[in-house]
Amino acid sequence: MAEDTESMKEVYARLDADYFKNSLHSVNPIVRGYHCHRHAMIRKWISQAGPNPSILDIGCGSCEWNTDKLPVMGLDLSPGPMEQGQRAGRLSKSVRSDFEKGLPFPDASFDVVVLGEVLEHVARPPALLGEIRRVLKAGGRLLITVPYDAPVTLHYLLFPLQCFYMGWIRNVEFYRHFCGHINHYSPATLRRTLRDSGFEEQETATWNLLGICMLALKPKKS
Repeated sequence: MAEDTESMKEVYARLDADYFKNSLHSVNPIVRGYHCHRHAMIRKWISQAGPNPSILDIGCGSCEWNTDKLPVMGLDLSPGPMEQGQRAGRLSKSVRSDFEKGLPFPDASFDVVVLGEVLEHVARPPALLGEIRRVLKAGGRLLITVPYDAPVTLHYLLFPLQCFYMGWIRNVEFYRHFCGHINHYSPATLRRTLRDSGFEEQETATWNLLGICMLALKPKKS
């Protein structure tokens, strides 16, 4: 698995600058609806975080959710999308970083961390979640979105078809690797993963058995 995840990092680094924008504006209503829903939940939960929150988006891509152009620090392996996000004003700063090897910030640096469509890709989720807990302030918010990838869900049934069409018919390299998904979550398994990493789940939203959005807090007292 280590070799697979390392080779996928090279694929992520080659992602087209328009990849995330194209997904959000896809002609496929399922793909478009999936991303519109999760972006709406991210915006809602950030709006509840108080005035002027400090925000870190890990695996930010072009930060398409940030339609209000809030100040956001972005981390990603894909330089093209990050550059586009900065040009559009959705990222105030960005760092190309292999965030699985640690987050380059001091303890208690952020009020909010966004982890959108990332946890299903990482080799060691507990290690990344531990780093997120470290850089969050006490009471800080972790906003996670992942595919609802459990048997007998729409994502479980449709995702292989999407990868076949996009990867082998449309010749998009990323999909030929099944988008690098190595972890598979239901609401229950995601909740347990967060709890085991010291977070407290506050709210969960699902969309048509395709996606999971979860808001969790770092406890105010350890």
